[in-house]
Amino acid sequence: MAEHVFTPEDIPAMVRELIDYCKKWGLWRDASVCAGGRRYSHMYEPGQAPSGTGWPMEGYDDVWVEDLPNEDREWLLSSPIYDSHTGSYEFVSFCNPERLLDMTYEGPLYDLVRQTWYRVELDELSPEGREEIMKLLLDRSSQIRCEALDMEIREEAMSVVKKLMKRLEGWDPEEFDTCEDYLEFMEREDPICVGELPPRAVLKEALELSGDAREDALFKEFVKTKMSENYVYGLTIVDCGELESRVYEGFTDIFQRYGLTYELSTGTTLTAYWL
Repeated sequence: MAEHVFTPEDIPAMVRELIDYCKKWGLWRDASVCAGGRRYSHMYEPGQAPSGTGWPMEGYDDVWVEDLPNEDREWLLSSPIYDSHTGSYEFVSFCNPERLLDMTYEGPLYDLVRQTWYRVELDELSPEGREEIMKLLLDRSSQIRCEALDMEIREEAMSVVKKLMKRLEGWDPEEFDTCEDYLEFMEREDPICVGELPPRAVLKEALELSGDAREDALFKEFVKTKMSENYVYGLTIVDCGELESRVYEGFTDIFQRYGLTYELSTGTTLTAYWL
């Protein structure tokens, strides 16, 4: 298959794809895309237009579009460079002379491309991104569960699950005909203890399992409960491993599919080039 050759006709589609990807993974905050003579930037207050000329991007409530003359783009993508001969700083533009596509970033995207560190607030992800993250957090086989889950939540989950495992180990099928019988016995013996346990449907599932499988079922229930208690709006995902690699590679793949690559030109900008 022939490699794609980037043309000006690709700009609208690529801009949307980059914005959608950044929004999905919580990378859009403090970011912008410059292409086709326009700048598409993150709006700090969704739905509230910033000062100056421009307009909201159709279909988005946190993307502001403005025409960007070449001199504005040169200024936006410039950085002070120290000249040892003159002993002074000179502002140098790092945008590609071909004006293919540039990006600026100071938030989570900066951490990803500059620091190889994925750190985002869960509520900044799109619903699709949050769903994927939650699946990974609850997947026992995924290292992301250990790498990305907030330390406080993880430690609390391990403590609670350890107690639950001990409480449930008393079920003996030869002594109690069903899980329900055992749970009713526990309730009579220690009603406070039972009140702290997950719903009976979850306990029944856990009792029918053993070892790691039982522990995993209880861990998932604990995390789901935390999420339902509005924890989702205060949860920070931090990952420098499997998840970071996946998100970073997906971002780079967008450029490659359009026949481009990119370089990190200054501390807070990147510039696209033809492959």
